[in-house]
Amino acid sequence: MPLRFAKRARRPYIYLLLISVLFQATYLIILPVSFEGDAGPYFLDALYFAGDPRGAFQFNRPPGYPVLLLATGLTWLKSFDLAIAGQAVMGVASPLLLFGTLQGVSRRAALIAAGLFIVSGVPYTYAKVFLCEQTYSFCVLLALFGVARFIETKPARYAAIAIGAAVAALMVRNEAVYLAILYFVIMLVSAWPRRRPLAAVLVPGGIALTLVMAWSAERAVIMRDSALMGSLNNYLGHQLFARVYATIGGQVRYWQCVIATRPDPLCKSGAVPVALLVRPENGPATRRLEGLIHDWMAAHGYDADKLVTDFYQKPSIDTSVYWAYDAAVDNLGYLAGDELLYQVALEAIRAHPEIVYMMAASISPYFGISFENIGYYFRYPANAGPIIFENWQKDDYEKLPFTVGGAQRTLTPDLWRAYVISTQKSRGRLSDELLMIGRTAHSAIRNSIGVVLLVTWPALLFARPRALSILLVGSLGLMLAASAAGLGYNMRYEHFIMPVMLMASALAVHTSIRGAKLAMRRLSVLRETRARR
Repeated sequence: MPLRFAKRARRPYIYLLLISVLFQATYLIILPVSFEGDAGPYFLDALYFAGDPRGAFQFNRPPGYPVLLLATGLTWLKSFDLAIAGQAVMGVASPLLLFGTLQGVSRRAALIAAGLFIVSGVPYTYAKVFLCEQTYSFCVLLALFGVARFIETKPARYAAIAIGAAVAALMVRNEAVYLAILYFVIMLVSAWPRRRPLAAVLVPGGIALTLVMAWSAERAVIMRDSALMGSLNNYLGHQLFARVYATIGGQVRYWQCVIATRPDPLCKSGAVPVALLVRPENGPATRRLEGLIHDWMAAHGYDADKLVTDFYQKPSIDTSVYWAYDAAVDNLGYLAGDELLYQVALEAIRAHPEIVYMMAASISPYFGISFENIGYYFRYPANAGPIIFENWQKDDYEKLPFTVGGAQRTLTPDLWRAYVISTQKSRGRLSDELLMIGRTAHSAIRNSIGVVLLVTWPALLFARPRALSILLVGSLGLMLAASAAGLGYNMRYEHFIMPVMLMASALAVHTSIRGAKLAMRRLSVLRETRARR
């Protein structure tokens, strides 16, 4: 490669790196440490892997993020600093990976997409949040970069990067197993039938599978259940059951009262505020779960008959959902218990197909619109809410209010003091204004690229390279499906969904513009030909 060309190729990376460092430094200054919610279980897992007796193994969480916390000294340095530095480096590198993934299509489109990603603040706001989203987003972007570069150039190192990053993502979040399979298949098809590229995919793929199965075996040993050999989380049934049983009832009731052709007469009185979706008439799995809950409650000295009635009439994510968890797992074990909860959720979906629609509606805000408000507009236009840019809201996880709660119970004394100091430190009016500007940019870019993708997605059917289009669309579809089937729309999830949406929309817009130019050129040639005749 000529020296001049090499410098020209590196220049965008240097500019993006400098701007990215500036944005990350700003967010590090204006945001406090955030250690709430799911951060506690991750830390307990890290303590467990460190051999600390205060730790506790989390059967439903993969080990990747706790191991990262352990490696960056959270358990032995008694400091947040190294972990924050590691997450900040991931944030700085993320826009560069996005640019590298798209540059083979169009350097201009890649620069615009990377620039928007930087301005949105999404790569940087979670550097001081002790949840796995920052790490997972980085791993997904690194895997996408490796697959895109392998598709274009076929060097073995990119296949190794892609598979390694996909396995790392799998070790951070369970649903990444579907992404890993997609990436492996795309690279395999791209390499076929040449021997060296095939070997470049198959060899690291075999190593990755061995490592994943080794963790599965170790997990079964930790949990003292040989039936778990070959599995990785045994929590899909738990998640889907919680979604159907306790979190989507209000949305389905909205369907029944607003969108349905014949609304329930009780809608006007408000006597049934949420849809009661898990009912004994749904099927045998639901009735079996009812029996397990009854026996489990009776064995623990509770009024079993009353609590079973409450289970059906008063679904709660904080109480009754855990009755089902405990009754199923304690009686059947992790594997069979999770499968039973999965079957109960499926029976409810078959009995109430509108659940599927409302799951889809829960992801519509990613595209800057609201399916629910569209339905409301057609039924009751006078009371309809905003349809476009409905999801104009801040990401509260980046700056959660300080509470004692689980953080004090979980953290060691040194970390607790550091958390208190960071959270209670005054950052002044300038920091608040910068954060407000960042959140405004965040919302504007999130909603804009969603609407753009919704309008231009047909162009992805004609995008080149075709494999990159399949890669981005497949990744986005799998992520959205996991979000919908799990806990529904959550601001945390957009930290790994938004960059993929951004790349897909950039590719769709680039393809649309290229197609329009080609059509104009052909039209011009046709006119010239007719004029000559």
